Amino acid sequence: MGKNRTKRDRLFSLYASNLSIYCPHITDQFLCPICLRLFDRDALICESPEITLAHIVPHSMGGHLCTLTCRKCNNDIGFDYDSQIKNEKNLYDWEKGIDKVCASLNYDGGNVPVYLWHTTKDNYFSENSNIKLDWVNLREPSYQKFIRDLRTSENNAIQVSITTKRLYDRKKLEISLLHSAFLMMFSQLGYEYILSSNADGVRRIILGRKNSENWREGVLYFPITAVPNYSLPFIGVLIEPREICSFYVALPFTRTDKRVRIVILPGFDEEGKNIYDRLLEVGKRESKISYKLVGVPNIFRIDGVIHSLDNSKHAGFGKWLWTRYVAEI
Repeated sequence: MGKNRTKRDRLFSLYASNLSIYCPHITDQFLCPICLRLFDRDALICESPEITLAHIVPHSMGGHLCTLTCRKCNNDIGFDYDSQIKNEKNLYDWEKGIDKVCASLNYDGGNVPVYLWHTTKDNYFSENSNIKLDWVNLREPSYQKFIRDLRTSENNAIQVSITTKRLYDRKKLEISLLHSAFLMMFSQLGYEYILSSNADGVRRIILGRKNSENWREGVLYFPITAVPNYSLPFIGVLIEPREICSFYVALPFTRTDKRVRIVILPGFDEEGKNIYDRLLEVGKRESKISYKLVGVPNIFRIDGVIHSLDNSKHAGFGKWLWTRYVAEI
């Protein structure tokens, strides 16, 4: 049995046991946290397993922590959204002068695919950068045509422009971050959180079933020194300002290791249903917001007993965790 198969089997058993706590009529089955479809163990052993390992931080960005989702959700979200994280990194690598970007050289006779590089003394793209152009393929018909047009032009000169496509879609990137945060909550708190009414609103955003854009207020950026000192990714509770008390997930930032992305997720209380609306209201009202974040260790010891998702017999751990921190406010 391969390493991935062994890991899928272990996680299936873990989540199936956890699910039976909150849905006693369901036994030895896995519920995809995104689409909420049920799968039995046969979904692990077919030729193309319907249940796959899903990286919380995309694998292309060095993510190692995994959970489970169905294959369709993993593939669809990976193609549409998680790829934006990689594209963002490609842009920053180009700005630092360590990678190229694809571009188009345009002139009256057509356009030619090219690569753009830049070098700079500032180690970052600026007005002092030197741009270098490379041909993608010298055998490309459009390149051959460009050379012919150039040779037959007056004074062997052609006016050109260079354009690059937008390397990443910011909204899709933020949905990818929300998806990562949602999977992190699933990996730490299991179905207690995923099946909560507040989490359903997040699921609808990920699946494109919610039109409001206010959720984008929940993607924040913090200096690494302003967040608890835990290995990324980790979950925590935002306890101040009180009116936007919520869960959060800390994720690595593509551009620099000196900043962290904080993705806000609703807590278990009634106010959590409108957390993104309240974030927007606070942002409009306050020019500068003072946040207080507390981190949540992966394992808790309560009355001498270790509790975590691995200890799946412990029902209500997530709400206990939420109440523990909110009560301190």
